[in-house]
Amino acid sequence: MEKSDMINFSSLEKELQAALEADRKYQRENDAKFRALNQNVASYEEFRDIVLASHLKPLERKDISGAPRKQPWNPIAFGTKHESASSEEVQLQLSEIKPRSASEFIRDWRRFAGSSLEKYSLLVSLGGKSLQEIFRTEVSLGLLGEFLLILSQCLKSGDEEIVIGVLDGLSGTGRFGLNLSLLSQTEQKACEELFHKLKVAVGDSSDALMVSYEAPEDKEDIFASRACPAFLVFDTAAFLADMTIELPCHCKPEETHSVVWYYQKQIGSVNTKVLTDFEGTKMVESSKVVRGSDLRSRFSIRLFSLVIFRVQKADSGHYICGTASGEFFYGYDVDVQKVLQVSFPWNVKLRTQVQAEPIGIKTEKFQVFTRYGPWSKCDRCDVQGEQMRVGHCYVKSTYLHVRYQRESDTVASCGSSAVPQQFGLSSGSYGAKLEVRNCRIPCPPKPTTSPERQALLKFLEFDNRSSTGVTIHFHNHPTDSDLVLTCPGAKPQCAVAWDKGSTPLYRSQYIKSLNKTSRVFIDTGHHLHFRPLRLEDKGSYFCWLQGELAAEFRLGVYLHLGRLRQISDPESVYALQVILACYAGIFAMFLLTVGVRFIWQISKDETSADIDRTFK
Repeated sequence: MEKSDMINFSSLEKELQAALEADRKYQRENDAKFRALNQNVASYEEFRDIVLASHLKPLERKDISGAPRKQPWNPIAFGTKHESASSEEVQLQLSEIKPRSASEFIRDWRRFAGSSLEKYSLLVSLGGKSLQEIFRTEVSLGLLGEFLLILSQCLKSGDEEIVIGVLDGLSGTGRFGLNLSLLSQTEQKACEELFHKLKVAVGDSSDALMVSYEAPEDKEDIFASRACPAFLVFDTAAFLADMTIELPCHCKPEETHSVVWYYQKQIGSVNTKVLTDFEGTKMVESSKVVRGSDLRSRFSIRLFSLVIFRVQKADSGHYICGTASGEFFYGYDVDVQKVLQVSFPWNVKLRTQVQAEPIGIKTEKFQVFTRYGPWSKCDRCDVQGEQMRVGHCYVKSTYLHVRYQRESDTVASCGSSAVPQQFGLSSGSYGAKLEVRNCRIPCPPKPTTSPERQALLKFLEFDNRSSTGVTIHFHNHPTDSDLVLTCPGAKPQCAVAWDKGSTPLYRSQYIKSLNKTSRVFIDTGHHLHFRPLRLEDKGSYFCWLQGELAAEFRLGVYLHLGRLRQISDPESVYALQVILACYAGIFAMFLLTVGVRFIWQISKDETSADIDRTFK
């Protein structure tokens, strides 16, 4: 082997060390850049100085204090004095440690690496309320188990009340149940030992804390405070069509861990629908819900509550919360009303385009009227927006059924089962009304950014879009397909608006009730519909929620090539019609040709016969 072919491991090691040092330098300087941005430095020179000094470490307090530093030459002889100095130093450090976030706490926590007593003193000095505020989102992975180990090993007499407060504060942090389920066996054993020590020291008064710490779900048990009625009654509720509604199961026995929802159009009807997946956790993606689809494909059970997406008038009826064994706990009488009238008080032209207002009925037994809710918030800010208010159809009568709970004993919605069928209000001539008016409000002030900070962000090409709080959703769909966009976080009582780029999509132009044949429209449930998609629909769509920008949808539309068509597709039906028409035309021409030829042949034969008879 030649000398040049031999591997120089010493050179490789030097190159590796140099590469590692370069990587550490890059990471250190990159962290310094972000730290300088967070400190709002005034000039680029300060920014550069912070980056160049990133390799320097901060001085300890003992290095900068004016007191002389004592170095014991005989640690055994000065053991007691040295221990006292260390304790005073730890107390001095703990008094200065006041972390405000989880990252600052982790930084200070790692500073006491290898010292359980110092970590214990840090937890005790902060207390439960401070820890709950620091970890309000969640306790970082692995920290909860380490807390339990430290508290169990270093528990001091007299600190029991403080430790209980620490545990109580940790139990109120986010995702505590998940962190508790991820504890190792050693950490679980340490937790049991800590509870035993606290129980022995404090007594039975700590039992409530232990129960809540072992099962935090009990703190959220909303069913224990409300007993189920002995006789099943129904809460009446009126909703607009196309909205997403939630029906909570307000009461159930504590031993029931899953519920089944039953649907009946009329009480006592044989046709009963069971809404469950037998696990109580059926999930439906709201963006894939098709209007007019079956009720079983438009519901979801979340924490025992029934969620129905884009509810329709046919979904009106009775919804009962119960179990698979036939127990019933709570019931609703749902009345879904379609919008029969949309009025724009500021536009005379649009008043004539909507349906005429139904004439109210007043008889000796009942009276029909419209009850309007309050005006919603302005759905946009700094630009012209719109406000809405909904008017539901109600009936006032003294002959309403008593099994249905209402705000007033003599008032119920027109489609409620509390209204006797003899009144004749079950037809579609009665429904809700919708009023829309213009509005304009200023946007709340936004935090200003100094020119120096803007220059630094531009110099570093730092994209600060995430600070605006607007989430971005990407959609890519083929042409000729239907699409429904839903504003995240929108509820029936919220004000929702849509923009395409900088162009507002006002309800006065795009609401569904104005034009039944519109391809792009906004329904009464605040959904934006495309029926179907076209290439010109691609672009950015913005969703406003309660007068503030909430989300951005970046929609891409592409031509669908190579798709296997079905006979039910409109294109397939049209092609079949054209083919059949062509075949019918060809067949008609064939019959016409055969007929003409047959007639010509007969006439020719008759002419020949006449000529023959003449010559004879």
